[in-house]
Parts: sequence; structure tokens; C-alpha cells
Amino acid sequence: MDISEIKSKAKEMLKGNWLMLFGALVFVQVLATAFGFIPPHWSRMVPSTDLLTGEPFEYDMPLGGLGSYIWIVLNSIFILGVINMFLGAYRGEKVVFKNVFSGFANWWRAILLGSFRIILICVFFIVSIIPLAVAQFYAPNLANQETAYLVVLSFGLALTFFLIGWTILKAVRFSQSMYVLSENPEIKFMDAIRKSDGLMVGKFWKYITLHISFAGWLLVYLVVYMIFMMPFGLLGISEEMVEANIWYGLASDAILVIPFMFLWTYVRGAQAVFYKSLKANDDEE
Repeated sequence: MDISEIKSKAKEMLKGNWLMLFGALVFVQVLATAFGFIPPHWSRMVPSTDLLTGEPFEYDMPLGGLGSYIWIVLNSIFILGVINMFLGAYRGEKVVFKNVFSGFANWWRAILLGSFRIILICVFFIVSIIPLAVAQFYAPNLANQETAYLVVLSFGLALTFFLIGWTILKAVRFSQSMYVLSENPEIKFMDAIRKSDGLMVGKFWKYITLHISFAGWLLVYLVVYMIFMMPFGLLGISEEMVEANIWYGLASDAILVIPFMFLWTYVRGAQAVFYKSLKANDDEE
């Protein structure tokens, strides 16, 4: 199934279900935002200068709150629920809003899978930057040996870029693990990751191309978003404008999340069809 067929199938799948699936995605986003308000919150004071008066002042830069970190864990459960809804729509089942909570039926596997996948990718990324860090540590000792200095630094940089690329590859290859869990509720989380890894062999560029195909719509959204957020860019001009701009930013985000979620419903539908096409190919083999 090529990209155009996947997107066509996604549109067909969404007919009659778009509003319900869109509502589920908006609900999850609203829930994520609500969790962000759960105290305590942490921040740090950031120095700035009033461009109108030249006077220095400081403002709070949010670093997140307890609720935000709780949501990182709970997010996996709702992702599983959303995936259950999209795969149900693909199978022709009736899509009902309460299924957004269906991930709770397998909550501990969803949390384990989601958390382990994030940890695994973070570990891969940390490992990927070690060569450059080591090269930068040793390179100054070779300052008097220009050739050796350049060789060490270039090798560290090249290896880091290679490992970052490898990390991105692994992240993409793990991308189907939650779909695997959705269709195999009893599967162990490591087996879901391995199954996803196997399904994605040779499909990396197809997965990337699928998402690039939405770039035009995303660009339109980003242009509109930037226009709305221009006043927010005045944040540091004066102390009086800080609080007003923060509230303007929150209001703009609330308004602009609607068109983004409309687009994201389409993307999510295409992702579900992509998974089913992988599964069909795997079953044939």
C-alpha cells in the first residue's frame, strides 16, 4: 500500500467517525493542559531588561509542575485508548467516546511500554552524544598538534551524528509498539517493542515519507500560529507586559489547538492504516 492509498484509506475510515475521534484527541489535550495546572509548580527567575525604560527586571520561567510529570506517565494510557479507537474505526466498529478510557483496562502494560520506550530512546540519545563530549574533552590537549586535533574532533562529531541517526531510526522502529499492544493485550512490553522493530524493518523511509506528506498542512498551521503568537514575542519588552502576554499565549494556544487537532485526527488515521498495512504484509509472509 503506497502513501496515497494509506491516506485515501484513512479518509474513508474517518467518514462518520471524524467528529468522535477529533473530540477524543481534543479531550486528551485538554486533560494534559489541566494536569499542567496541578501544583506544586517549579520555576526559575530569568533576568531581562525593560526595552522601554532600560531598567533590569526578572520574571518567572516555568519549569513544569507535579501534574505535568504525572501526565507523562498517564499519557501512555490515553495514547493506548486513542489507538484502540482508531483501530476500531479501521475494523468498522462503532466509535464511542468512552473508549478513550479503554487504555485503563491494560493500564500497567501501557505505562511500562510507554515509559520504557522513552527511557530507551533517552539512553540511546545520551550514548550518541558521548563521542563528541569525549572528543571535546581531549581535543584541547592536542591544540599544538593541529592534525591530531582536527582528526579527534571530526571523528567525535561524525560518530555522534551517526549515533543520533541510529537513535532516530530506533525511535521510528519502536513507533508501532503501542499498536501491537492494542491488538495483543497480553503481550509483554519488551515483546511489543521487538514486534514493532520487526514490523518496521525496511519501512523507515515509508514512515518518514508518510509524515512528510502532511508538511503542507502543517506549514499552513504554523504560519497561522506564528501570526497569532507575534504579540507573545513581546514578552521581554517590559515588566508590565509579561503577565498579559502569558495569558495571551495561553488563549492563543487554546484557540489554535482546534485546527491542529483536526489535522492530527487525519494523521492519526493514516498512522493506524499504516500499521494495519504492516500487519497485513507480516501475515502474508
